[in-house]
Amino acid sequence: MLGLDSAGKTTVLYRLKFNEFVNTVPTIGFNTEKIKLSNGTAKGISCHFWDVGGQEKLRPLWKSYSRCTDGIIYVVDSVDVDRLEEAKTELHKVTKFAENQGTPLLVIANKQDLPKSLPVADIERQLALNELTPSTTYHIQPACAIIGEGLHEGMDKFFGEDFDKCLGLPHTLFRVGTAPTELRMIFSCCSRLLGPRELLSDGNGAVPAHCTQCSACDRKDKDSVRQENLMDVPYAFLTLVKLVMVPFSFWL
Repeated sequence: MLGLDSAGKTTVLYRLKFNEFVNTVPTIGFNTEKIKLSNGTAKGISCHFWDVGGQEKLRPLWKSYSRCTDGIIYVVDSVDVDRLEEAKTELHKVTKFAENQGTPLLVIANKQDLPKSLPVADIERQLALNELTPSTTYHIQPACAIIGEGLHEGMDKFFGEDFDKCLGLPHTLFRVGTAPTELRMIFSCCSRLLGPRELLSDGNGAVPAHCTQCSACDRKDKDSVRQENLMDVPYAFLTLVKLVMVPFSFWL
């Protein structure tokens, strides 16, 4: 979950987590929660959210946190018209990263309850969403994070009945365990796994080596593709950085 500072990302996170308003402070580093959605067609689906600080000095970290994710949620302050151009620049920058090509995007137009909020159509135009890379599937959702209005509708677009279609991903979906709502995804041609090195299962305990649903898996040298992606930001180093930042953020 990305967006400029004060856009309302953490409020969105905890509204989804607890279904109530939680007073928040500016995020120094990140917040992370595993949330089981409780409303709409996405009810019962578990998701791992990373809410990353939006201050300018923290934005270089967005690349590391957004790589290899199954979706990007970008929160925008509908009232802060003066910074929409800045929000646009940062959004287009993160969607152009090689690791994020084809990653679906949910734009939450937050604070729609306020009198001076821009209509969603105007926000879509000012963010130039139609100029995103052709592989980026997006949806813009009007919302008010304080009362939760619009959030579950946005989640339904990501995790509803048309899960694979809405995500815009041609890769094979595998069910884990017996619960039909526990969905996991594998980007096998480049070893992109959901979450921190989760092992994926087709329900019979098998972990597929490669999917067969996308042209990327037809590349001649799959091993080199896999190694290239894994070496971009070493997992151990990234984990260490995250662990160090947690106590540091509390100290601040």
